[in-house]
Amino acid sequence: MDQSFRNLLILISGVSLLVLSVVMDAILVDTAIIGQVLLICGLLATLSGAYLLRAELNAFFKRQRAEAFAWSIGMIGIVVAVCYLSIQHPFRIDMTEGDLYSLSSETVDMLESLENPVHITFFHDPMMRDTVDFYHLIASKSAKVTVEFFDPMLNPSAARLRGVEFAGTTLMESEGRKLQINTPHESDIANGILKVAQGIQQTVCFLEGHGEPDPFSLEQHDHVEGDSGHEHGLGSEYVLHERHGMAKLRNSLESMNYVVTKLTLAQGGVVETDCAVFVVAGPQTPLMQSEIDWISQYIESGHNMLFMLDPNVKTGLEPIIEKLGVVMEDNLVLDPESHFWADVSSPAVTKYNRHSITDDLTLTFFPGVRSLSPTDVRVSNTNVRPLINTSLKSLSLIHI
Repeated sequence: MDQSFRNLLILISGVSLLVLSVVMDAILVDTAIIGQVLLICGLLATLSGAYLLRAELNAFFKRQRAEAFAWSIGMIGIVVAVCYLSIQHPFRIDMTEGDLYSLSSETVDMLESLENPVHITFFHDPMMRDTVDFYHLIASKSAKVTVEFFDPMLNPSAARLRGVEFAGTTLMESEGRKLQINTPHESDIANGILKVAQGIQQTVCFLEGHGEPDPFSLEQHDHVEGDSGHEHGLGSEYVLHERHGMAKLRNSLESMNYVVTKLTLAQGGVVETDCAVFVVAGPQTPLMQSEIDWISQYIESGHNMLFMLDPNVKTGLEPIIEKLGVVMEDNLVLDPESHFWADVSSPAVTKYNRHSITDDLTLTFFPGVRSLSPTDVRVSNTNVRPLINTSLKSLSLIHI
């Protein structure tokens, strides 16, 4: 192989490494080591190739005269100037129909009104570039917000020091207050920033006294993880209820800076509550009439309720829910077309009605559920919106 051709390959390889270092920096976030190695290798190869080809380059420029050299220098200067200006004065143009890559006006107003500084640490993987850009966009709207990024695979010590196990976790800190969220949704992120900045804590109340699953239980549904996987027989490792069901929900709520508490209504008297949401989750026995009356009055007073009622269990709350425009059928939904594994009583859903609650949901399962439907006649002052539909071949098993 001709020596000049070898030198030319060295020069081309060096330039390629320089371009690759720029591309890596644009695609990935944590590229400090990789980018520096590529940059150094590219510079060394480029300078070596240029030095070895000095005679050929000198002859080329002499043939092309000074015009070629001046033109090259001018183009390089323009590119450097554009890059410098783009770094010093970045701007974004969102050309999507629904402004998918822009902040809502409510979020912008909240960020501009922040009084306390908020530091955000986001643990990500390379596939979460959109969320990384979103946090950069948030930080650009307020001098009070600073962001820091770590890849837990490349920086495991940073993740361990902060108690983070998975990519996609965000830690927010402000004046000693800390908040952890695990969602990329704008509303959740904005609420998290507001809560940790202002020190606001909301309370979620769970009704107890009717066999409901205990959000504070460490025993219910404990099982073991053995060689055969998830089982309730002999095994090697006990897994606490904290990681399952209602206790897992409580852990998630507390990580979002909510206070979780339990309330008993059966004792009678006036129940003082300051609940952002009052949850009735899976009672196994009917509620007393006094409890039903209290819940009805609580709803009429404009408070928020969340009902999660099992099929084939009469709770006495059905008339209250029907007054809200929803009929709770006394049945069990079976879906032979789309279900989990071989269990037709666990409908599987991949398509959802358009709503912020169902945004970004993929595949979900609903084991042992009853069907819900709007009342035949719309109830005034209510707005019922179905979110999830089973397949067209689904049917209901009526409880007798």
